[in-house]
Amino acid sequence: MQTILRREIRLVMSRLIVFVLLILFCTNVSEATIGTGTQVVPILPVSSSSTAEPTRDTGVNFILELVPLGYLFSPDADGFELRKTSGYYTRTEEMVGYGSWLPSARAGIRFNTPAVGIDLTGGGGYLWNGAVNGPFTMVDCAAHFRVGKKTTVGPHVGLVSFGDLDWFDEADVDLEGSSGLMAGFVMTTGGKTARLYLSVDYIEAEFDVETESGWTANEKTLDMSGFGVQAGLLLKF
Repeated sequence: MQTILRREIRLVMSRLIVFVLLILFCTNVSEATIGTGTQVVPILPVSSSSTAEPTRDTGVNFILELVPLGYLFSPDADGFELRKTSGYYTRTEEMVGYGSWLPSARAGIRFNTPAVGIDLTGGGGYLWNGAVNGPFTMVDCAAHFRVGKKTTVGPHVGLVSFGDLDWFDEADVDLEGSSGLMAGFVMTTGGKTARLYLSVDYIEAEFDVETESGWTANEKTLDMSGFGVQAGLLLKF
């Protein structure tokens, strides 16, 4: 029975990883345009692996989560527009696309039991694409239930706080920071010290829009909320 369960878990993980990679290479990354000018963020995939032996220890460990491959899909961000009219000339700056990179790093402690590990972590990262960019911080709580010798799955929930975003070009606009919920499911696989980390999340991120110097926006808020995929490495000491 355990052999069948492990085989099914490996199959699910392989499909998840293939699904993530396909999305990253096929999804429209957010970009911003002025007239005919376009700026696009390149894709830089990162991978990692571990062959260490698994453990079912108890007690408390220090953990470090390195998540270079984070991606946020924001369907409501596409089409956000800033405009300024001077005489007969109108200048338009627009966000085109709905994808943003979201790399991050977190550190904290793990409380181990034979059946589940509870992670309490905090850290930060950076949101960026061809239209906006800015830092964020987060705190998170995750439950890792052991479903095999090398694999854990479980829910996680946290709070993410975004700083003010910088607009990519000349428009005089303030995109004020916001705080929101981040929640989803996380899976890890690997050995005692190093494990592959993969999470699928919903992330709230809305920014109030304030314009000056004759600029106007077609929305009062820039809604970057959406579906996130994060992959990286979890280290336990």
